[in-house]
Amino acid sequence: MYTCSADKTVSVWDLTEGKRLKKYKDHEGIVNSVQAGRRGEEIFVTTSDDCTVRLFDERTRKAVEVLTLNYQPTTAIFNDTNEFIYYGGLDNQIKAWNIKTEEKEEFSLLGHTDTITGISLSHDGKYLLSNAMDKTAKKWDISPFVVGGYRCL
Repeated sequence: MYTCSADKTVSVWDLTEGKRLKKYKDHEGIVNSVQAGRRGEEIFVTTSDDCTVRLFDERTRKAVEVLTLNYQPTTAIFNDTNEFIYYGGLDNQIKAWNIKTEEKEEFSLLGHTDTITGISLSHDGKYLLSNAMDKTAKKWDISPFVVGGYRCL
């Protein structure tokens, strides 16, 4: 299990033993979210008030990729294949970072008018659900066969 904290750290826990296995201290600001990869790889993504989205590989003690933004990201998740990281924050947009090609902004999902507060992926990986401080929840079709890469439903 992963946890993030206002003390600027991310921890990896063994739930059976109830012990912390690793503690990451890469961020310079409050860590807002942490999310594990979906397909067995020991990777996770974090967002922080230090205006970064960071990709970690548990086999290392540091972030393996850092995306620096002009605003604070609040949430991030992996797509179904761990190819993309979807992230959102104070700029009211959800953006896709292709971590396989290192394309920092593959595309943006536009539709919210206030800070993104949460993102979830459907079990089949075809839909992204988002909520924001604009008091809306949106369902996005992100399946690979959608013209333009996505659409808001």
